[in-house]
Amino acid sequence: MILTSPMYFFVFIKEHFPLLTVYIGLILASLIFFSFIYEIKLKKVFLLSHLQVIDGLILQIRAGYSNQKAISETLSRMIGVENIIYGPLQSILKSDFDLHTKNYRWMRFYFSELHSIFKSEVRISEQLEMFKRGLKVQNRFLARTSQVTRQIKAQALVACLVYGLIFALSYYQLDLMNSLTTVIFSLALFLIGIFIIFKLGGKIQWKI
Repeated sequence: MILTSPMYFFVFIKEHFPLLTVYIGLILASLIFFSFIYEIKLKKVFLLSHLQVIDGLILQIRAGYSNQKAISETLSRMIGVENIIYGPLQSILKSDFDLHTKNYRWMRFYFSELHSIFKSEVRISEQLEMFKRGLKVQNRFLARTSQVTRQIKAQALVACLVYGLIFALSYYQLDLMNSLTTVIFSLALFLIGIFIIFKLGGKIQWKI
């Protein structure tokens, strides 16, 4: 009943264009929201497991397995969303391996390096070990960048709360409805300021 309720609601409001527009907009917004949350979950699992995957590959190769066998054994130990994240490993030995169609942007460097390492066919385990060390260093700098980003978000949230309180106070004390142009201009300037803060904050990165 719960799963079919959206269909019944659609039939009920299909004659009311404004409501239908809002309904469709909410559905699209929900899909975008869940897609965003799903990607965040994938990224979190990736950050927690990507070094362990390299460790697994190194152990299998040093045990005498071929590259393909090492990859297969490593993949066989994965569970849940790890199978989705590391699915590109199944075809990483192919010469036509396409990075741009198999994973999210934030994973492309990882699989690109693995593809280059396996493609070289020279001292694979040593190259994987060096790659893992490089990722550890990169992760430390990314953690610092993430900390700065969180601070920017916190400051932006405080700014929004302060603006909201000042707006509410001004609304009741100054009768802002008679100065609609001023309200729109003020809101536009505030949103532009918040946008600039996030835009400049997104460019802050710790260099390796």
